Amino acid sequence: MELNKLRDKAHAIALEHGFYEETHADEHYLCLIVSELMEAVEADRKGHNADWEAFMKYEERVSFEENFKRHVKDSVGDELADACIRIFDYAGYQNIDLEQDVEKSPITMVYDRFTVAAFGVTIILAYEPGPENVIHALEAIFAIAEKMDIDIEQHIKLKMKYNALRPYRNGKRY
Repeated sequence: MELNKLRDKAHAIALEHGFYEETHADEHYLCLIVSELMEAVEADRKGHNADWEAFMKYEERVSFEENFKRHVKDSVGDELADACIRIFDYAGYQNIDLEQDVEKSPITMVYDRFTVAAFGVTIILAYEPGPENVIHALEAIFAIAEKMDIDIEQHIKLKMKYNALRPYRNGKRY
């Protein structure tokens, strides 16, 4: 994945959709990343995974937006992609080079429970939200997705396409 291209695209979409009309503290943006992780936990608790077979089957029959909503949206992979996209956006806002070499994260993602791994990412972000830890959080989400056999790159690609179609601030206050 070309992380800095994804960073720039995610941030551009966020700017176009009004997410930076007000100034917020860094913790605001970090909290939104964590909220996406918690939505992924809820999707996992419900056993909600993307139905790729149905998505592919209906790809030519219904609009992308409708097909995405029916078969991918709000799944574990979709919510993990949202967390990645929020990280990309924040990195764009802070001009963080996501492809820079950083030391290995002090927190490794070797947990056997998704909830513990997701909590580990929140610890990374809360510990010190500097550029290295933003990259560590992104790497941790990639590791979680890999362990869960989720094609995170595909989820990110589709969610960014969907996000570009959404209304101002995605219909939310912030």
